[in-house]
Amino acid sequence: MLLLLSDLLAPTGYREGLNALLGRGYEVVVLHILSPDELEPPLLGDVKLVDSETGAEAEITLDATMLAEYQAHVQSWQLEIARDCQQRGAHYVPITTDQPWEVLVMNVLRQRGLVR
Repeated sequence: MLLLLSDLLAPTGYREGLNALLGRGYEVVVLHILSPDELEPPLLGDVKLVDSETGAEAEITLDATMLAEYQAHVQSWQLEIARDCQQRGAHYVPITTDQPWEVLVMNVLRQRGLVR
């Protein structure tokens, strides 16, 4: 079993790397890590967003409607990844950065039958 911990936000995507791991015969568990703020941004109004990896900036006005659209997009993206992983024979587990490792292993992974 191979645990892949990633935010899956690579510019070129995650599929090539996932295919390489699956092609080597690993049972892959994709632990998709996002922060609580990425799932539910605590922002409203005029904001400047800065990509922490590239430094790219974007200025936007964030209202309740745009926030709801963003959250719907994130949920759709996660469902797409879950379906993609399932089709390829990988396990998909969305997690957040505020989850203690022990809880993840002892509860989440155990409940999904991935660890005993």
